[in-house]
Amino acid sequence: MNPAQPATQAILSGGPATRSTPVAVAGARTSYYITGFDRPSFVNDITQAVPQDDRCRILGMTFDVQAGVRVTGYLTVDVPDETHRTVLQRQLRAIRGVVSINELTND
Repeated sequence: MNPAQPATQAILSGGPATRSTPVAVAGARTSYYITGFDRPSFVNDITQAVPQDDRCRILGMTFDVQAGVRVTGYLTVDVPDETHRTVLQRQLRAIRGVVSINELTND
């Protein structure tokens, strides 16, 4: 008999499960308001600053250009912990043309 079979049967019959499977928990959703000077590849550089791996990923972004000079936008990312958030902020601040990065709170 398959070891998972009793648990599966219990779930299907409405009874209590005898086994559980660990589930990966996503990191914290963090949003930033970014301002900078418009230039070719500015937004591409923003996306490249976010490590694209299993632990950190882009959830959404939107940027607008005002008067062809200033860029403002929002970047929302999923980061696993404070260490990764600090590294991400440092990488974003190092991008040429970035003027400010403000982390938005979920109040």
